[in-house]
Amino acid sequence: LMLILFTFSILGFSFSIIAVQKSQQNNAMHRLDTSLEQFKTLITNMNESIEQKRQSMLAAYNDSAQGIKKEIISSFERINLRTIQVLCGGWLICILVIFIVLYFISSSFIHKINDIVSFTKTISNGDFTHSLNIKQKDEIGILAASLNEMNESLKEMIKTIINDVSIMSTSFAELSASSKQMPDRIMNMAEK
Repeated sequence: LMLILFTFSILGFSFSIIAVQKSQQNNAMHRLDTSLEQFKTLITNMNESIEQKRQSMLAAYNDSAQGIKKEIISSFERINLRTIQVLCGGWLICILVIFIVLYFISSSFIHKINDIVSFTKTISNGDFTHSLNIKQKDEIGILAASLNEMNESLKEMIKTIINDVSIMSTSFAELSASSKQMPDRIMNMAEK
């Protein structure tokens, strides 16, 4: 029951981590959308400003104004593309790091739980010579310590039972020998 509760708590912990990550991802996406909207507004304002300047210079410098406009637009397109690439790369790295951390945390728990399962199978087969070497202070460590204590108690209980059975079999042998001698003693007494 404790193992099931522990498993559900691990699952709950994993789901809460995923929910927190999802919430953080949603918050980041909202901030990214807001930043992109502000950036679009800035670009729009800048395009309007550029367009106004182009109109005023068009009369005097029609050919040179066309070249400047093309150069500015090309620069903005490169800036937009680079910004999007950097943001997407950053998010991918964050997600990858989160998955790696979750993998190591869950594999650590799974390894320790497998050790506990193996230990309990060993005890159920009657081998009380092993013990768990988990020195944590969390629930898994408490469970391991409790199982080690149970193993020692069972070992002592079985030693006591074996000793009591040995004493009983010795007493039974003595009683049996004594009961076999009884008829002879009774005959000897009867003859006297």
